[in-house]
Amino acid sequence: MMFSVIMPLYNKQDTVIESIQSILAQTIQDFEIIVVDDGSSDNSAARAESVSDSRVSVLRKKNGGVSAARNYGVGRAKGDYICFLDADDLWLPNHLEALQELISAVPDAGLYATCFRQEGADGSVYSPDFGNKHILEFDNIFNTELEQRSVLRTNSICMQHSVFVSAGGFVEGERIGEDTSLWYRVAAFNKVAMINVVTTVYRLEYSGAISVSGSMNREWSFLHFYEDNIKNSTAIDSEKKQTIARFINRYRHSLVRHDLLDGKRKAAEEDFKKIDMSLSSRKENIITRVCFVLPRCILVKLYRNRGN
Repeated sequence: MMFSVIMPLYNKQDTVIESIQSILAQTIQDFEIIVVDDGSSDNSAARAESVSDSRVSVLRKKNGGVSAARNYGVGRAKGDYICFLDADDLWLPNHLEALQELISAVPDAGLYATCFRQEGADGSVYSPDFGNKHILEFDNIFNTELEQRSVLRTNSICMQHSVFVSAGGFVEGERIGEDTSLWYRVAAFNKVAMINVVTTVYRLEYSGAISVSGSMNREWSFLHFYEDNIKNSTAIDSEKKQTIARFINRYRHSLVRHDLLDGKRKAAEEDFKKIDMSLSSRKENIITRVCFVLPRCILVKLYRNRGN
């Protein structure tokens, strides 16, 4: 079997069937679907079980968070490649076909991804912009992450089962950024391949959606992984390590701004001490410093108008 699709499920009774059906509608049918109900208190699991297809398995477990649910599903997967879809998002019919094309074109990548369409509750739409390029190979995806908004989304990601296991899976108990932490851990030591085809719809309008993140994570596991496994690694060239350091530094700038938005000035001052100003642009340094002197009400207004 080529693909195992893991779907964590928690209180998504209104959307889960549509999400499952978007997988079943794929032009490539060599897959299994493992739905992991993470202790839902509504009829989510029963709705998923009502789908009549032998490739759909619904597993029930006590609530342990989305990372634990995904790890649980992968632990029971039979496919050579692992994909993910949240129970409130959608795949377009060409998703697995595009991934199959990408894997054939770049067989040595550690991480594979298609492009996505992010639909905001305010009607905004965002997709990564790669121009006319079709297949893209990134030895250093962190350059792209710095140049654009994030180009990696969980619902667009695929990796070999063995790579997932070697990377240690998702960090359980991490409330925010548990998915991106894994992607960046893999990307730090591996090539990332992308296909410039939109195949997934990432929806932000559903209240309580797994795909919605409300804040930032000061204890993000990738920050610790960088210090422990990347910073002094001899397996990563100096240029890539410098790019990752800049990426981490930008995250710390964002942490400070979010601290101030939340009225946590003391935390902002502590996070500010961890920023290496030499790794940031002059503009970025000025913006963060200005945030300290602006009234919180002005910061909130600017954030709502421009994002973070």
